[in-house]
Amino acid sequence: MWISEGGGIVEVVEGETNTYSIEWKRATSVSSATTLIQKGTTDVTATLSPSGTITYAGNIVTLKPITFPVDGGTDNYVLAVTATVDGQVKVAKAQFQVSKKSAVR
Repeated sequence: MWISEGGGIVEVVEGETNTYSIEWKRATSVSSATTLIQKGTTDVTATLSPSGTITYAGNIVTLKPITFPVDGGTDNYVLAVTATVDGQVKVAKAQFQVSKKSAVR
């Protein structure tokens, strides 16, 4: 799944595990990416994205898989990805809105 470097709102369903990629348009290289996933002011990165490897291909970074909790049916999370893009530190953000499996969108 793709996230725009400009961010936005991503709708997900509780219990889903997704792997996201970010493309920095007009860039040639991306490296040294780190992720921070927050619920409110709490860092939940280690809980939601505990394993895997961040990979790079030109101007694209692919993050470790993120699993949204089953009890998180109405939660919101913010993802911030900090990376070196063409030699400059940049941050891309997205907000995840989690809905219950039974919810109608």
